[in-house]
Amino acid sequence: FKGYMEYSEDLGASEVFAYESTGGRVTDVMHHDDTYWACTGPDVADGEFLRSTDGGQSWTPIAGHGFHAMTDMTLDLGQELVLVGDAGVKRSWDEGDTWQDLNGDLPAGYGVYCAQGVYGGGDVLPEVSLFASIDLGLYYSHIVGQWNQVLDAACRDIVRLPVPVILHPDRICAVTWDGRVLVSQGFAWDWRDETDGLPGTPLMAAYSPYDRGIYVITAEHGLWRAPGVVVPAQEAPAAELALGAYPNPFNPKTSLRFNLPEAGHATLRIY
Repeated sequence: FKGYMEYSEDLGASEVFAYESTGGRVTDVMHHDDTYWACTGPDVADGEFLRSTDGGQSWTPIAGHGFHAMTDMTLDLGQELVLVGDAGVKRSWDEGDTWQDLNGDLPAGYGVYCAQGVYGGGDVLPEVSLFASIDLGLYYSHIVGQWNQVLDAACRDIVRLPVPVILHPDRICAVTWDGRVLVSQGFAWDWRDETDGLPGTPLMAAYSPYDRGIYVITAEHGLWRAPGVVVPAQEAPAAELALGAYPNPFNPKTSLRFNLPEAGHATLRIY
């Protein structure tokens, strides 16, 4: 909460100081390949957007993003960085050096709490596939600048739930500010309430690929697992590999996603 960042190389048994932000608390840390990013909220000074190329041991403030306060980061499925906060939603193709404004028709005058990149289904990835939450609710965009409201409750956290069926859209788990845990049912925007039986106030959620489960941290009573799995077993491929490439066609890069019907080793050959 004071803007300190530490790293550990022994699973948390000890920590090494890495950085103290001139802004307020660190709101998010993430990485892709060998690059790490962090963002902070404001305190006595504006929040900072930070980048590390040495595994988080040292950090460099990066200017030019236009935010006073930053709340969350995500990657779109083209693996481009998305940063949100009081200036809305922005995307960078060069690891944070320059930014594209994605706000478009997202209602103005609201800061964005959180964002999540998603796979929208099919074999061609739209230019933008993002969820973003503001005070008015949760919005979805699959075309730059065009946003549609899909939930009328503001969310403090949204988590991507990858569906292990080829060409099927991801699902979303939303932790709302009014204390609910909701799971989307496809892209029809029907929501299943998973809050029943959860003690305490939900703060954040996470998806585990090992059991396709949703885990929720609460303010009062620790960590809990949602009772259902993300995708029922009968929806998963029974005996063959589910393989998808997005975007397709692509230039200059694409991402391959594959799921096995059960745990085990796999060999993927690309010709």
